[in-house]
Amino acid sequence: AMLKTIRAINKHCLQYKRFSSKMEPSTNLAQSLKKDKDLVANLLKSRMFVIPSFEIYGGVGGLYDFGPAGCAVKNNVEQLWRSHFILEENMLEVNTSCLTPE
Repeated sequence: AMLKTIRAINKHCLQYKRFSSKMEPSTNLAQSLKKDKDLVANLLKSRMFVIPSFEIYGGVGGLYDFGPAGCAVKNNVEQLWRSHFILEENMLEVNTSCLTPE
């Protein structure tokens, strides 16, 4: 499963390189980074890695849902994290709420 995820990421990286090669060279680094950030964000959204939460209702700022590929990457990262910290380092895992009151 990990190899399949890595291949999918490599495929999307190649697509990003193709898209970024079409971009105009910019003399302003901040402009260039913003264009790259927007390009990556649009690519991730179009490939359903991440999707703004409640998008069909206008969206909620700062909240995102994972698509199928995003879930696979997230689960693989969590599994690697758990195997290192919980199994090798003998730490305990705690699961808490993600949203907190103001």
